[in-house]
Formats: sequence, structure tokens, C-alpha cells
Amino acid sequence: MNIAPGKIAANVSCAEAAVREAAKGGADMIALPEMWATGFDFSQIAEYRQSLELRELEARLGTLAATLRVNVAAGSWLHFDDKDAASNRAHFFDSRGRHLAHYDKTHLFAPMEEDLFLTEGKGPRVFESEFGKTAMAICYDLRFADIFAAAAREGCKMMLVNAAWPAERVAAMVELAGLRARENACLVVVVNCVSPREPEAMSNDYVSPIFGGRSCVFGPKGQELFVAPQCAGGIYFIDIVGD
Repeated sequence: MNIAPGKIAANVSCAEAAVREAAKGGADMIALPEMWATGFDFSQIAEYRQSLELRELEARLGTLAATLRVNVAAGSWLHFDDKDAASNRAHFFDSRGRHLAHYDKTHLFAPMEEDLFLTEGKGPRVFESEFGKTAMAICYDLRFADIFAAAAREGCKMMLVNAAWPAERVAAMVELAGLRARENACLVVVVNCVSPREPEAMSNDYVSPIFGGRSCVFGPKGQELFVAPQCAGGIYFIDIVGD
């Protein structure tokens, strides 16, 4: 998915259309990337705090999952708590639209100024999904073995990683996904953003990084099951069978 920084309505429309198309194609689970609703333009965070679209997004995705009868690993977007503290929060909805779990990014990425604007999470939460014990991680977390090891100790069989990984380092993302799968004997699913080759500056002079795509799936022995092309968006259907 190519994210338009700050353009919530356009991003939500794009994500919903993709989810509907994937569900129509027979998907059992649909996964979205990191911070897909707003991107990383934190100069607008005051406006985001007031956004009804963001605050209603959890209910909207749950309704969509229930309507389409599909599991949605909904990626992450800005979440604001009762004290207006922000976090980079991922969500999972089952095919009945139930919000099974959320996860706040534990390892914040300083080059994107996440440490200045967001509250860090406190590690993974393993939950039961239709696919067995499942947990979530976000982007930079891939570089740290602790998130995955903690989930594995609780019997996790599938780690869902939503990402906004830059193109120049996207090979490392794929390598780390395979490593984490092999280390922890679990399925690892990574969904990354893509960008136009020359992203346009926004009205406040913010320019989004070029994200590299290459969404990937690795099996519990570290075997490559799927790797998308670099800097190529779209919907990819992956058949995963067996344990």
C-alpha cells in the first residue's frame, strides 16, 4: 500500500478497497502495513488527536471484518489513550469482527522521531486466533530478538509484522524475517509499505521516505514461502498449508 501522509480519508478508502478485493478473492486473513492511515508526518499530530476518522477506525475495521467474514491483521495506526498519549498500535480482528488483540510498538525508531511523539509498548501479547496462537510486532521490532522470543515462550505459532521499511534497507527486513522465523520455529508474516519513486512534498514540507515493499512470509524452519517484488504495491495471495 502506498500511503499518502496526512490524508486519512484517502488512505482509509484505499485500505478498505484492498480488503474488500482480497476478501472477494477468497482470503482467510488479510494483513495491512504500518501507520497506513496517516504516515509519519508527526507535525500534524495535534490535528490527528482531534480526528474522528482515526478514533472510529477500530470500530470501522471490526465492522468490515464481520461484514466480509474475514480475519484482518489490520496493521497499525496512531492510537490516543484517555490522556491523549499517542502510540503506534496494531490490531487484529477475527472473521466475526471481534477485536482479539492490539499491540503497541515496543522499539521506537528514532530516525522517524517516534521516540519524540509516541509512547513505547511493553512487549508482545499472545492471543488465540483461528490460526492458533498469534502475536504481533511492528517494523523496527524485527531487529530485536526479545519480542519474538517472548512470544515463542508462550507457544506463539504465527508472528504478524506490519512495517514501513525504507527501500535502501529492505533486504535486511527480509533477512531478519527469515531469521526470526527460524529462531522461534514460527510462521512470520511481514507486510511493508511501498512508495512512489519520487514522493511529493506535503504542504508542510514533509517528504515521506521511499518505502521498499518486499512483503514476505517465512515458515517455521526459516524457509521462504513468499517475497514480493521491491517497491511494488498490490494485493498478493499466498497459500499456506500444514503446521
